[in-house]
Amino acid sequence: MKLNTILWSTRGRDWGFRMLLQPKIPCDDWLLPYEAMFNHTSTEDTKLSRGKVTIHGNHVPYVAVTFADPESRKDRAGRIIPHKIAIVGEESNKFQDFDSVQKDVWQKLSSVYAQLYEHESVAMEKIQLICNDGLIKISKKEHQQEAHTEEKQPNFQIAVVIMAAMTLAIVVVILLQIVSKKPEIPSPSSTVRETNQIVSKVRQQNLLEKSTKSSENNSSDSDKSLTLMEKELNPIMQSEFKAPITAN
Repeated sequence: MKLNTILWSTRGRDWGFRMLLQPKIPCDDWLLPYEAMFNHTSTEDTKLSRGKVTIHGNHVPYVAVTFADPESRKDRAGRIIPHKIAIVGEESNKFQDFDSVQKDVWQKLSSVYAQLYEHESVAMEKIQLICNDGLIKISKKEHQQEAHTEEKQPNFQIAVVIMAAMTLAIVVVILLQIVSKKPEIPSPSSTVRETNQIVSKVRQQNLLEKSTKSSENNSSDSDKSLTLMEKELNPIMQSEFKAPITAN
């Protein structure tokens, strides 16, 4: 049978439920098909279900079984561990009953599970299963993560270059706007208004100056009149004071 058509979900002594195997069929999130295939099955049931599940708009056939661990292994809480296994795709048509699925599929999975059962939860986070040449191999995720990191480095460098280019373009646009900014030209109406105000101020200043000169001229004429009167009165006053005083 093709191992890359298997979806396998179970738990261990210290680690919780997880999908150890997923079919090599393009799918964004296998949790949705998983729930559709096992939605009517509890972890304690021994059951086979068959149907079609929607993956990327395609109705894909499947056969799914749920059964307790054949060796009655338990988790830390003392519960019997269940296994949920589905064969997805045309390969599922080869299995007609529960016994055929459990016998053929579990024969491929039992030795792998025996190695994983006692793993700590933290250790399981670093492990993945790889199907290759009809065998299931246990591999560490660290090596794959390092490869992904090396692949992402060029992408990161490209992103930095793009960001720098975008920043430079923004600076250039701002500088061009500053350089090309034209001074504001006053409108004709505002210019006429300002001119009228200046002319009005000049007229008021001229009127003020004329008024000042007029008052100065009036004062000068008055002074001249007083001076003439003094000249006329002085001889009379002097003659009166010089006249002899006669005794009665």
